[in-house]
Amino acid sequence: MGPFDHLVYTAGDSVWQRSLGETKLEDAKAFFDVRFWGAFLVTKHASKLIRPDGSIVFTSSTVPRRPSVGFAIGASISSAVEAFAVAMAVELAPVRVNVVAPGIVRTPIWDRLTEEQREAFFAARALLCQLEGWVSLRTLPRLISALCAVDTRPVRSSS
Repeated sequence: MGPFDHLVYTAGDSVWQRSLGETKLEDAKAFFDVRFWGAFLVTKHASKLIRPDGSIVFTSSTVPRRPSVGFAIGASISSAVEAFAVAMAVELAPVRVNVVAPGIVRTPIWDRLTEEQREAFFAARALLCQLEGWVSLRTLPRLISALCAVDTRPVRSSS
């Protein structure tokens, strides 16, 4: 593979809702394998090929900012991905590194939850995040595409 401009990492596994006491270590590790370690490995190898004016975009979740019961592992993974992105923005500059936390996107990734759990979670998240609607599979790619096309480096002021 030759040089490229943009990398978007959206990999994820089916969502599950479990209290900490019900969570098996091997399940939590497997969840981290896809969402965090996958992002790490892709970035490690892509960093050698991405052009200096390119960008990397990861997806995350709103769960770390407004946790729900049973989502400790998901909140931890999303926080780890966000911290990794900040560190990569420093390390890989001038390559732009961003995270999109779109809230709930209705996809089959939620199918591991029962319909009752799923709808209760969606309703609670909508109230907590004051959402008027859901991010659609049409909207999310446009948002990510805009991040790749625009210089999104943070602007810092000196005070």
